[in-house]
Amino acid sequence: MGKNIFFSAFLLFFMPLFSAFAQQSIWGGPQSLVSPQINDDKTVTFRLFAPDAYSVQVTGDCIPEKSFFSPDGDEYKARIAEMVDDEPGVWEYTLPEPLESELYSYNFIVDGVKITDPSNVYMIRDVASVFSVFIVDGG
Repeated sequence: MGKNIFFSAFLLFFMPLFSAFAQQSIWGGPQSLVSPQINDDKTVTFRLFAPDAYSVQVTGDCIPEKSFFSPDGDEYKARIAEMVDDEPGVWEYTLPEPLESELYSYNFIVDGVKITDPSNVYMIRDVASVFSVFIVDGG
């Protein structure tokens, strides 16, 4: 009987302490990094802190469609844009045209690997894919 009371008291006291160590840590990039940033003219700027990356692209339904050619000469279209490493470690791309009021989804491609935006907590999960999302309001 005494062991059960001791064990129950132990669990009651120490279990909340263990859960405190299980909290998710906040991403450790630059604290002032905002992505996506919806500008006053309704263009959107995407930023990603990736200091060791060689190539960063952004893809999504808000990116202008471009034509590409395969090595065989076949044409295909894709919504993908190259990001620029202007500030050391920070990759950036601003849409050339303003967006309509809508919900948009996007991902980054870092050295060939598709990832969500670590600066954006809003995501949508499709069957096998996860997308970062944002809303352009005002319409």
